[in-house]
Formats: sequence, C-alpha cells, structure tokens
Amino acid sequence: MRAAGAARNPLPAQRLLRVIGVAAALAAQGCGGPEPLALRVSAASPGALAEWREQARAQMGPRLARDFDEALGEMRLRTLARGLSEAAADGAVTAQVNGSDIRHVLLDGFALRLGRLEFERSVLEKSLGRADLRGPMAGDHAPAAHLADLHARQRARLAALALEMDGARQRLKTASIQEGQDDGGRAGHAAPVPAPTPAAGARD
Repeated sequence: MRAAGAARNPLPAQRLLRVIGVAAALAAQGCGGPEPLALRVSAASPGALAEWREQARAQMGPRLARDFDEALGEMRLRTLARGLSEAAADGAVTAQVNGSDIRHVLLDGFALRLGRLEFERSVLEKSLGRADLRGPMAGDHAPAAHLADLHARQRARLAALALEMDGARQRLKTASIQEGQDDGGRAGHAAPVPAPTPAAGARD
C-alpha cells in the first residue's frame, strides 16, 4: 500500500491540457460567454468556414448546427441560381457570413428559403387556377389521366409547401427573438435576394 500522503503521479501532459481546456471553456460559459446565437463566424475562405463550423458545433448543439447548415445551404442555392460556379458560390457565401453572428446567418438563410417557397407556391397556384378555370382544352395533347395525376401531385406539393413555410417562419421567429438587442451582430449581413421571376413564355 502507498504511504499516507504520498504524492500522486502527475497527469500526462496531453490529458492535463485537455482538462485545462475544458475547464476554461466551462468557466467562460459560466462567466457570461456568448450564447450560441451570438457566436460570430470566422471564415476567411470556404475551407476556414468548414473548420469553424466543426469547432463551433459543440457549443451550437445539434439542432442549431443543423439550422446553421441549412441556412448556409439556402444561401448557396440562391447564389448558384445566379449562374455562378460552385467554387464562386462557396466564396460568395463565405464572404457574406464572415464576421456575422449565427443569429443573422439564420435570418438571412431562412428568409431566402421562405421567399423561394412562396415563389414556388405562387407558380403552382397560378398553374392550378388556370387549369381549373379552363378545364380540358382541344389543344391539350396529354391524356386526361396524366393531367389529373399532374394536378394531384401539384396539390400535394402545395400542402407540403405550407408545412415547409411554417417551419421557415418558426426558425425566423426563433432567430429574431433578440434581434432588437443585438444590432451589432450584422457586420456581414446582406439583404435577401428577391425570388426569381418566371421565364418568359413558361408553360404550366
């Protein structure tokens, strides 16, 4: 048996550093560290953004990390719709979010999503409205069963859109809770881009 009062073996250096790091992180959170929505993105390049996302996931938590990724994806989708290459789109999104906080990334991303869904809903409603008003026409070459199936799928998509739009609105509401208390977090914020207009001559 070890003699009473004998010194214990010191912790290995790497383990000791990890313990110190965890303790420092907990102390920072307990002493007024930034809440997850107030975390600022640090991304000088797309690669740096990916590294920052991985490092911040633990503090964000699973749900917020997923929302953050979805918001980035929505920004990237809108940027690609402008005709940029994938590399250029990644660079544009990185430049937009660098220096901003998570809250405003969510506000931008889910505002874009809501605008995209509203545009899709508008197009579907107009298409179905015209079909309901005109009924079968002599110029329609598609079989009636095919048209009925198409309209049924369009109506199902409208119902799904309503649910997706509710989800986008809820995320916007959650991110906006402290919007008025944190105006300084929008350093990298840019206004959402309006939804695209239908191509000229587009058919139902």
